[in-house]
Amino acid sequence: MKDHLGKYLRGGIYDTFERVVSYLLIFLISLVILYSVAVVAIEIVYDFRVGPSFLEKEGFQDVMGPILNVLILLEINYSIVSAMRERSGAVQVRIVVLIAILAIARKLILLDYKAAGAEILLGLGGLSLSLGVKSPAIVTP
Repeated sequence: MKDHLGKYLRGGIYDTFERVVSYLLIFLISLVILYSVAVVAIEIVYDFRVGPSFLEKEGFQDVMGPILNVLILLEINYSIVSAMRERSGAVQVRIVVLIAILAIARKLILLDYKAAGAEILLGLGGLSLSLGVKSPAIVTP
């Protein structure tokens, strides 16, 4: 029984299963990216029709939020494709940390600092510092 399970985990059926799931995820995330880009384009065209008032803080945040979401989705999709190319199995922890840093950066860019309480700012600062400790492992020469 153990030998059969070992063969399953080393290759064959499980590798095929992992590839099928990865391709499905790439396809689904790509659909979400395409839909999100279309929504962002429609919002930007609408904002241009409104005039320069969309460059005010609220309008800017309304445009930048979805754009940053698309960038995060692109990074997730790229990490899955990279894991498949390298045949490294599941997505590596360093890529997950990088995506978390992108999500926190998005939050910091869109945050209304006047309305944010001290606990939110301290929490985001702590998250940034804790992920920053992991970031030297991300940078490769």
